[in-house]
Amino acid sequence: MCLIRSPTKQDSALVWARLDNNTGWSDAMCFITGLVGPGWAICAGLDSTMHLVEEAKSPRRTVSRAIVATVSISLVTGILYMTAIVYCIQDLESVVSTATG
Repeated sequence: MCLIRSPTKQDSALVWARLDNNTGWSDAMCFITGLVGPGWAICAGLDSTMHLVEEAKSPRRTVSRAIVATVSISLVTGILYMTAIVYCIQDLESVVSTATG
């Protein structure tokens, strides 16, 4: 929906090639701390899958498939969603100044 409603789109160089790190931390540290939120979301999905082990028929096969499906679906939808959001950012300086100040 945001791709349709956005009046302008960002250049692909901004989305795929440019890295703006205004935190004062190293790029590696920013990348690792940025993974905390998505990691928590995936863990919540895995936790709910693990609670179904006692209920499932042939849990070794069924739960293994559910875990792989959870991680795969989260990865694909997360990448698509974040790519769409970054393409639709209208004023990057405003977003950065809000987050850091």
